[in-house]
Amino acid sequence: MFLHINDRMTIEEVQDRFHECFPNLEIAFYSAPLRGISLHSESFRLAEYDRIEYVRQYHYNGALEIKSWFPVARVEQELKEMFDLNARIFHVGNDGEPIELLQYDELLRKQ
Repeated sequence: MFLHINDRMTIEEVQDRFHECFPNLEIAFYSAPLRGISLHSESFRLAEYDRIEYVRQYHYNGALEIKSWFPVARVEQELKEMFDLNARIFHVGNDGEPIELLQYDELLRKQ
């Protein structure tokens, strides 16, 4: 999959494109680096209607190639390095609660 990101997109558009390829996974974006932030913490989570241009300092537009065997940590790190986006990838449980993935988990294995 190629996840295209540009300043005119909203957070929701990026999430939808990710979810199309990985239907059992969700991606969330945060205003701060993720160290110590719980998936249940909404205070740092960016709103779906926020435009990408307003939530990052580096305005590189491009595409991130994501393979199903990539570890979660790699995808999150590349989003930070290439696009200055703080992201967290997680699985949604049957009760709708987010379930954090281990950083070395492969994306496809969690689908």
